[in-house]
Amino acid sequence: MSQETKQTVNSQPRFFYGYVLVALGFLIMAAVWGAYSAFGVFFKPMLAEFGWTRATTASAYSLSWIIQGFVAIGMVLMTK
Repeated sequence: MSQETKQTVNSQPRFFYGYVLVALGFLIMAAVWGAYSAFGVFFKPMLAEFGWTRATTASAYSLSWIIQGFVAIGMVLMTK
């Protein structure tokens, strides 16, 4: 019997690092999504810092969501 096919009865399965990658990916996505969705927290400080109107500031945020929607459609079409 060759070395590749021979297994001992007492051998324990190796640790699967895929679960670590999934957990890290989840934490990173949660942090990024939280920062992206926390626009309301930074709305007044951005108005004061840049001197923009409320409409200009809200329009920039709305435009980012519209662009994200079109990019998502493009990504779905590219995967088919």
